[in-house]
Amino acid sequence: MKYTIFPTEVTNPLAVWQQFEGSERVYWHDTQVNRVIVAAGRVKRITEAELPEYPWAWYSQSFFDTMNDSTWQDMGNELVVFTYYYVKEEGKAYWVTADSIAPVITETVVPHIKHTYEMVTTGDYPAWERLFEGIQKSIQSGEVKKVVASRKVAFHSDRPFQVTSIIHNLVEQNQGAFIFAYAKGEAVFLGASPEVLVRKRGQDFMSYALAGTLKKDDIQDGGERLLTDAKNLREHQIVIDRIRQTMLTLCDKVDVQDTHIMELPNLYHLRTLLYGHDTNDSILTMAKALHPTPAMGGEPREKALQVLKTYEPYERGLYASPVGWVCGNTPLFREAGDGLLIVGIRSALIHGQDLYAYAGCGVVAESDCEAEYTETATKLQTILKAL
Repeated sequence: MKYTIFPTEVTNPLAVWQQFEGSERVYWHDTQVNRVIVAAGRVKRITEAELPEYPWAWYSQSFFDTMNDSTWQDMGNELVVFTYYYVKEEGKAYWVTADSIAPVITETVVPHIKHTYEMVTTGDYPAWERLFEGIQKSIQSGEVKKVVASRKVAFHSDRPFQVTSIIHNLVEQNQGAFIFAYAKGEAVFLGASPEVLVRKRGQDFMSYALAGTLKKDDIQDGGERLLTDAKNLREHQIVIDRIRQTMLTLCDKVDVQDTHIMELPNLYHLRTLLYGHDTNDSILTMAKALHPTPAMGGEPREKALQVLKTYEPYERGLYASPVGWVCGNTPLFREAGDGLLIVGIRSALIHGQDLYAYAGCGVVAESDCEAEYTETATKLQTILKAL
């Protein structure tokens, strides 16, 4: 399929997003390097072998192998290419399109909406206690060392949620995060994830170990106490060890960097970067090997996933799952097969007037039920503040 590159004077990526309302589309803003990609007009699902025929492919994978909840609109488990790609980076914008001319975009004003909504999910603490107790029982029996529990909280608005306004606020409020929105059918999955699952450049991979959390509140030490907190350090080390062992199955060498503090608007996290070198495997092969890391599922993986299937009372869908871009034949953006996949956390699924927000936390033997519940409430603020 032939694509043409056109320069453009369009400066607002959200105007592009709005213009393709009703189309299957993706909004992506890597605020770490200030790169935006907006894609629209689904062409088809492709295989990895077909990547060189297209500029980029959007990848999403469901958390579990099967996904039975119809609210997810058949999202996930495919590599999708589009007709139109709007790209903005380093102060320049351009189109990469399969059409012979670039789309005409009207740069409309992005609406800034203060949503009025109510929480539909109430009194869910007893369900959380049952989940927590089930996890602790599995830890005490020696089946697992850690399980990542999560909550799904439903909200309803008297008018449809305005996705463009929410995306705008996510970008403004979450510098350093990866802002994403994927619209398919009547559903939109969006969020502001701080976590890279895997990045590939040439023959090298990079992944984040991101586990261990501290709410900011009135803390003045920049989160440094996390670096000496035994419970959080143990939880974090479980993630480092598993990612390193997995990367070594596909790479000749793995370098583990020093653990440091990652600062977010309302939280501090422990973060360790891992680099795998000299690989002949694809980014999707690595993603499937890594997912879910102990930061999203637990350790050991299969035992932890079985605990979640038993006690977690809802379908995760794309929550906490790999989403992102794989490069094809794009002279302006690295080589075919490179790419960046994040995990879809600090996220929500929107259906018109209904919004389902997701948040999770790692549970180990030392965890406290009420404290972990409070941590999920803090993480939900990423979405709620964007409303």
